[in-house]
Amino acid sequence: MQRLGERIDEEEQYAVKEMHADRAQGEKVIPVLFEEMDGIWLHMQNSNHKKMKKQEMKVFSMYEGWDKEQKKRSSLVEKTMFAGMESSQIFHEKREALIEKKYNADEIQQRILFVSSNPCNPFSIPVFHEKKI
Repeated sequence: MQRLGERIDEEEQYAVKEMHADRAQGEKVIPVLFEEMDGIWLHMQNSNHKKMKKQEMKVFSMYEGWDKEQKKRSSLVEKTMFAGMESSQIFHEKREALIEKKYNADEIQQRILFVSSNPCNPFSIPVFHEKKI
């Protein structure tokens, strides 16, 4: 399992390098991209089951919209998820690389980001940020 995680991390790092070199592969053109981000703090332990410092697992999902053809239950169109325990800066670089690997990011007219206003409060009202490009 550890080797699989390392291989995935190598692929994500490669995608970030491609993004920084302006060689992203994304070709799909969409007018709007919906994004959601959240995080949860996890209690960690080492191999000897000793307590370690808490660490945040960051979770990101993106989708193109909702399927309107469903009568009873709607579903998200082209939903993709990403999660990681790295620093915020590295996580956001990998998130952007994931977007640019799938989409032509320069052609996205609006990116709508949903985040919870206070992750410690289960009754907080979700807010969204609109990024016009």
